[in-house]
Amino acid sequence: MREINFSHRYPNLSTLLLEIRRRPALFLGRKSVFALSTFLNGIWFAEEFHAIAPSKQFSDFDFCSFEKWVEDSFNLHQLTLDSFGLAAHLSGAEDTGFELWFSWYDTFCVP
Repeated sequence: MREINFSHRYPNLSTLLLEIRRRPALFLGRKSVFALSTFLNGIWFAEEFHAIAPSKQFSDFDFCSFEKWVEDSFNLHQLTLDSFGLAAHLSGAEDTGFELWFSWYDTFCVP
């Protein structure tokens, strides 16, 4: 079995998210905010499960700060939803939730 070196093509989470946004069906099967959540949680679970050192982890994105920012900025009714669930809830669908989540990501990442 040939080993695929994922990190050369996608050296960090920002690079991967750019490609997922561009071609969601390739990575997620369909344009879905819940599929995006599952995919990213799989990466974070694998890093934790395999005790990957923080300096070697895939993420270059402060997800905890992002979640707090989304909650403070958009979760006006204090629903018990993470950013993915809130995007789906506010947009009314998984595909439009995908777009909404990425619009929040863009706004959060602008310095």
